[in-house]
Amino acid sequence: MQNLTIAQTLTMSSREIAELTGKDHGSVVIRDIWNMIFDLHGITKDAAILQDNKNQKVTLTEGVIVAIDGRGYVAEFLLDRRHTEILITGYDVKRRAAVIDRWFALESGKTQAITAAPALPENYISALEALLESKKSEAMLALVNKKQEEEIHCLQNLFQVGMTPVQFCKQLNGGFVE
Repeated sequence: MQNLTIAQTLTMSSREIAELTGKDHGSVVIRDIWNMIFDLHGITKDAAILQDNKNQKVTLTEGVIVAIDGRGYVAEFLLDRRHTEILITGYDVKRRAAVIDRWFALESGKTQAITAAPALPENYISALEALLESKKSEAMLALVNKKQEEEIHCLQNLFQVGMTPVQFCKQLNGGFVE
């Protein structure tokens, strides 16, 4: 098993499949995916593997990525088109049609893929680095915000209720009209 380096490969999340098919994500779709992975690849649901990869995305096999939460449980699966179609062939016609229509929309570019939430930092140092970047960004935004507030205040002082366009122009020219 290896940690995932996210590529531009289209995937569909198990949560989206659950929503499209009207099935319960936790007890039905996740169970169906584990059964499919076992039948196709002989990969079993091994709690030890999941526990060792908390807050990460792990490639189980080509086209099957599992996102693991901080407790070591499956948050969702990300499946390529092949695995998605294999999964849904066991579903009824309306459910299959909904998922296949979604794949056509994704591949044609008519719609955007739903991306999973970013994984949490792998260790304490990367968490601190992420916090530092967040604080730098926050400070930069605060400076920009302050500058914009000052500009807005200056512009608001130029406008007065009942002022005519001519009076406004005179004020901009320092009181002189040419």
